Amino acid sequence: MNNDKIRKKYRFEKYDLKYFKSCADLVKQTWNLHGAYKEIKNIDCVYELYIRDCLDYSEYCDLIIDEDENVCGIMFGSFENRNIIQRSTLIIKRIKTCLWSSFRLLKGDFGKINNALSTYLNQKRDDNAGEVYSDNFSSEINLFIVSKSLRGQGYGYKLMNRYIEFCYENKLSSVFLWTDLGCSYSFYERYGFKLFDTFHGNTLSEGNGKDANGLIYCYQVLNN
Repeated sequence: MNNDKIRKKYRFEKYDLKYFKSCADLVKQTWNLHGAYKEIKNIDCVYELYIRDCLDYSEYCDLIIDEDENVCGIMFGSFENRNIIQRSTLIIKRIKTCLWSSFRLLKGDFGKINNALSTYLNQKRDDNAGEVYSDNFSSEINLFIVSKSLRGQGYGYKLMNRYIEFCYENKLSSVFLWTDLGCSYSFYERYGFKLFDTFHGNTLSEGNGKDANGLIYCYQVLNN
């Protein structure tokens, strides 16, 4: 069995709609985003909304796929200085996601409406806190995740290398991302990202107090 796992093949592939559920499943296996919702009826909705949010803002969508067609790695990235076509496309995507989430909310899939809406808005408030310096950079990593079974095998570096090469080719001089203390943020430091700032988020890991638990990292792709 172990030899079979070692021989398992993986490939890089651009995002396709057929991988949507597998992307949501990978996030669900890694992070608990639904814990704050009370009496939730459909846990999967939380992760599907998360993927929709990330996809809406991402022009770069790269995946690691195994031979069973499961998503084992995700890299979603965006341009921070969008042209008029990109901005128009983003607006259309956000309208569709808003309609989808509103329907699910009214249906009760997220639990009681008041709690569900409050929880989602709190999560978005922390997200906005991580975005406060976005104008200082030309690109953002919206989602970067590698399955636990692949960690320590160099796949995270390969996925990041492909994205940095994309930034280089598109003359995106700098990249930023935000994460929290509960994530494997040491990877970014080993790769060469620098800590730019910190912030506090109530819904982030170790967010019960007022100490900084959100981390903003940046990476210089091109020298000015």
